Amino acid sequence: MPARSSTLDTIQLALATMQRIPRRRYTSTAELQAQLRNSGIDRSLRTVQRTLRFLVQHFDIECRDDSKPYGYRWKESAAGILIPSLGRNEALVLSLAERFLRNLVPSGTLPSLETVLASANDRIGRDELHKQWLNKVRYAYPTPLLIPPTIQQQTLDTVTECLYSNLKMRVEYTNRLGATREFIVLPLGLVSRALVLYVIVKFEDRDTPYRLALHRMDSVQATTLSFAPPPDFDIDETIATYGFSPGSQEPIRLDFYIDEGSGQHLTESKLAEDQKCELVDGQYHIVATVRDSVELRHWLRGFGDEVQSVLLDGEPLDLTESTQWSSGEEMSPVEPTKMA
Repeated sequence: MPARSSTLDTIQLALATMQRIPRRRYTSTAELQAQLRNSGIDRSLRTVQRTLRFLVQHFDIECRDDSKPYGYRWKESAAGILIPSLGRNEALVLSLAERFLRNLVPSGTLPSLETVLASANDRIGRDELHKQWLNKVRYAYPTPLLIPPTIQQQTLDTVTECLYSNLKMRVEYTNRLGATREFIVLPLGLVSRALVLYVIVKFEDRDTPYRLALHRMDSVQATTLSFAPPPDFDIDETIATYGFSPGSQEPIRLDFYIDEGSGQHLTESKLAEDQKCELVDGQYHIVATVRDSVELRHWLRGFGDEVQSVLLDGEPLDLTESTQWSSGEEMSPVEPTKMA
């Protein structure tokens, strides 16, 4: 029985190690050991080294031994591990997930998925109908499709690792006004909005959540200080309450008329759960509780003369006037004027 258990343990370690060896870059023994430990497989560095030597001998895995630490990766021609349960439908879902969700998963989990994703893409490449499907589906954006700002890979890796492991992070940040500050924050959530990534953070001496754009981070470092996530933090409630554009945190009652042709979509996609909609003389009368924001007013202005008699909490709104909110760095408005 002990011998059988030892053999099973060796096989499980080998498979787990193979799943974590990347295809496009080299990884070290220490990195693989850390990934295995994070997944509950705690083995000594020597044991991992011995497993890697075996894998290099018997699989399409190459070792870069011209410098230390040694590096390991799958050969370019290698098929990797073909998981029996990875059927054509599973492969399609994984391929779509990689395309749309890559930046929203902890960076530390990606190396362990590279082989699986490669297998999924290989399976898709051999299935003509599934391959065609990838060219038949897209996200459509309601605004002009801008090129995403550049985010350094190290920044994304550090932020997601701190977020995943509940570690405080030290950030050097340049805000929209060009002011640069350094501070320590508690990362609470990651949000992708219009192809821009934001991390929702909290300062220890403040209750209001803040958001920081990853592309405005000049540097970010993980500290060794852990923290307990606030039990009352709810990312969906935070987004709904504070929003992601300048405006008021307080809900307001929006009341307006819109031409029937332009407003028909509001009978299908509501502005709010309490929205009321009534067709009156070729116009829809819309009443809903919403959050006042720059985006809301831009949206209303976009209809031109087709929107009339706009009231915010009973007060007329002049859509010909631009609205200015202060540019702080709280969730509403957008970025802090004061930084710890």
